Amino acid sequence: MQVVKANMEILKKMPNLYDLIYKFFKTKEVEVYACVESSENFGFLILDGVNGIYANNRGYRPFVRDLDYNVIKYVSDNYDAFFKEGINPNYVDAKKNEYSLGITPLDEPDDEGYTGEVLFNQYNPHTDTFVQIGYPHMFREVDGFAKIYSYHTYEPRRFYMETENKYEHERRFGPVSRHISSFNGFVYERGMMGYTMMVMNEHGILNTLLNGTYALEAEDKLKRFSKATYMLNGEYKDFWPFCRLYTQKEINQMIRDAGFLVSVPEEIIDIYDNHDSFLSDIRDILSQIREKELRDACGMKLTLVPDEQK
Repeated sequence: MQVVKANMEILKKMPNLYDLIYKFFKTKEVEVYACVESSENFGFLILDGVNGIYANNRGYRPFVRDLDYNVIKYVSDNYDAFFKEGINPNYVDAKKNEYSLGITPLDEPDDEGYTGEVLFNQYNPHTDTFVQIGYPHMFREVDGFAKIYSYHTYEPRRFYMETENKYEHERRFGPVSRHISSFNGFVYERGMMGYTMMVMNEHGILNTLLNGTYALEAEDKLKRFSKATYMLNGEYKDFWPFCRLYTQKEINQMIRDAGFLVSVPEEIIDIYDNHDSFLSDIRDILSQIREKELRDACGMKLTLVPDEQK
């Protein structure tokens, strides 16, 4: 995308853009950059110090930059995204609920061969409730960055919820606090001992021995969750296979009943992966302004005048 000079005459030919700029910045002096990729794909980036707006034929997005022209806040349709170097972005919705998303490598592949785990954190400040959901995902870094694909973030594999309890994570031994719920999922295929133990757990030992797993379960792969009941060396433990097992449907419903999201919104993933087209354009333009020193060469400070004063 090429960044070129914009002047007041150009803006006057685009009243909708002029009105948008005046709506946000009033009569302040602003820097305006016309950004052109093709005759059908162009936009305008407007800066008032560190505050800015990027507008094109698909809409507009407010943002905030730092002194090095890096985006530190970006306003999308449903979330305000905040960026800080070395930390995964944080997101806040209209209800002030907070979110963060990231992916971490596993020490070794899990039973299904996944090499990483997506972690989706959610926090409701009104109820002081924190939730972390883990999804199995392949971990593959390219140029130091591992992307997240949305089709891996629909079915949680791990679910942790903490309420009104800011210091319980320091406990390393003993029963799990009543303020904490921790569920781990596991998958076994037919023929594996774990599969047979699941069937016995749900249908009874005698029933399983008399009828066999084929008669009791139609699926060749079973996925269930167990709830942690005690801590050992700081890790959550359960009494599998002698504990109640939960289905994916039951876990999803628990998450919804607590007022949280089961899957990661596409909007958050797009921002994380830099696939949000507005954000990508903004970063490209700011990079050009910084690296090519276009701030003085192309940007012109324009004093906006309201319609009634024209």
